Amino acid sequence: MIGVTGGTGFIGQRLVARLAQYSPVRVLAMEIGVAPVSDAQYIVGEVTSLEVAGRFVQGCTSIIHLAGIAHSSLRTEVEKQRSYKVNVDGTRTVLEASLNYGVQRFVFVSTAHVYAEHSGLDIDESAPVAASSYYSFTKIEAEGLVREASKRGMEVVIARPCLIYGPGARFNLDRMMRGIDYGYYFHISNSNPMRSFLSVENAARALAHLAGKGVPAGTYNLADAYPYSLVDFGNELADRMKRRRPLTIPSALIRTASAAGLAIQKLGVHLPVLHDAVAKLTSDFTLSTNRLAQTRFEWDVNVGAVLQQMVDHYLHSMRN
Repeated sequence: MIGVTGGTGFIGQRLVARLAQYSPVRVLAMEIGVAPVSDAQYIVGEVTSLEVAGRFVQGCTSIIHLAGIAHSSLRTEVEKQRSYKVNVDGTRTVLEASLNYGVQRFVFVSTAHVYAEHSGLDIDESAPVAASSYYSFTKIEAEGLVREASKRGMEVVIARPCLIYGPGARFNLDRMMRGIDYGYYFHISNSNPMRSFLSVENAARALAHLAGKGVPAGTYNLADAYPYSLVDFGNELADRMKRRRPLTIPSALIRTASAAGLAIQKLGVHLPVLHDAVAKLTSDFTLSTNRLAQTRFEWDVNVGAVLQQMVDHYLHSMRN
């Protein structure tokens, strides 16, 4: 039996459907959702409840802990407290229950946001980590709990996925498609950074793979087999959406606007062109997946199909 927390979410639904093809699966989620996998068992409850977590893990040989609040922009104290409760306390609770009931393998889904620099090429799992946001802080805290559990005899895996795309993708990718749709997303001249992306199909494949026997414990970056040029990625989305490709804005103009935006923001006025947004459009960020490849993981190479699914989902949602 494999247990999956957060198994009704963006990644979880696809992961549970994949696991159910060859193993009994039990899901712990806040709600069952509209399309549960027919062959899976479902438990509705909070990951922070030790009683619920105990019922969930009992009889499981492996746990994939997906449940979490996955958003880097946590601004209010209420948002931060809720994030800490789910991401850290929830991990602690599921870990404790897993240890109590003899779970053999625990796969914790962290994030590539933990890497300190957030820029560079072929960043591997030995790179330093640091909290650049409250979200990454909670994931680093939770990673520490998982490593402590390994000292008590349980096999633990930490998965660090990069930006995941697919139907229903939210936050940055939704904003990017919206910007392309309405014509305000742009490229910056003399800048074509490389980025790692991860299809939701490859995310599900990788997590199922890491939960299996014979894969060494440890930390693994999760990304598609090949990175994308950010310019090419934006242009491909525009083509698939049947929209005009993004315009290219002179870099000098963007730097001026960014500096003005920072100054005005101090007065409480928000402008869309700010330093951190520009940095995301001009800096490389690719992950090394050599460690994952060494486990004989097989990537889905038909990433275009998942991109199209994401675009179709976005366009359908905008019409309804």
